[in-house]
Amino acid sequence: MRLLILGASDSEGTLLADYSDSWRELLRNELPALIGQPVEVLHRRLYVHTPNAMDYLDRCLTETTPDFVIFGTTAFMMSTPSVGNRLRRRFGTRAGDWFERRFAWFDEFTAANEGSFRERVNLRAHSLAGKTIGRDSAIDYDSLLALYQAAVDRIARDESIDAILMGTTYNGPVIQKRLPHMRAEVDRFNAAIKAMANARRYGWVDRQAVISSLPDVTNRPDQMHNGAEVHRAYADALKPLIVERARLGR
Repeated sequence: MRLLILGASDSEGTLLADYSDSWRELLRNELPALIGQPVEVLHRRLYVHTPNAMDYLDRCLTETTPDFVIFGTTAFMMSTPSVGNRLRRRFGTRAGDWFERRFAWFDEFTAANEGSFRERVNLRAHSLAGKTIGRDSAIDYDSLLALYQAAVDRIARDESIDAILMGTTYNGPVIQKRLPHMRAEVDRFNAAIKAMANARRYGWVDRQAVISSLPDVTNRPDQMHNGAEVHRAYADALKPLIVERARLGR
């Protein structure tokens, strides 16, 4: 079996102490014994919002000729609206970049334990900046969803390819505190991606549900990347789906 992972930095194991703990490498090492045949695991990063992303996806599929695709979605560019993005749209890149550098310094200066005075100052400052200037995402919800629909449709053009779609996750705890309403948007996004999977009879893994089921997880210092226990849980969620679908010839 040739398995193509269309992922991002998360599937590569960014920030893990050992890349062999990534869910990509866990699948590479553990799937062959489970399905009784060699498994070639290929990985390509795919960000659907970037220029020429659909042309790149087409090349990935044409060049790798996979039997199976695992497509990891991400809503990070939609779920992290910022004042810097608003300023870039209004006044240009330099203004947005300058503001974000200043706020990064402020965040470092006010970094503190949960519930502390410094943390309250930090949250209040971000709230005031958002209300005063406003926030924009790098891409809006509808546009991002349409791009994922186009990507799923492209995969489905090759009827010999089976696939599993993976949902996105909430951002790290700091961003969740600043933007608590975004959890609902992520839930809505995941429901839409799940509907795409069901419409094509593809498999589905809700990554946020996987994380939420764990008793404890490593903090995400950059608000994006997960620890080894989450990668293990992702692999354990994917393996039985892949095995079942391989046996059924899906």
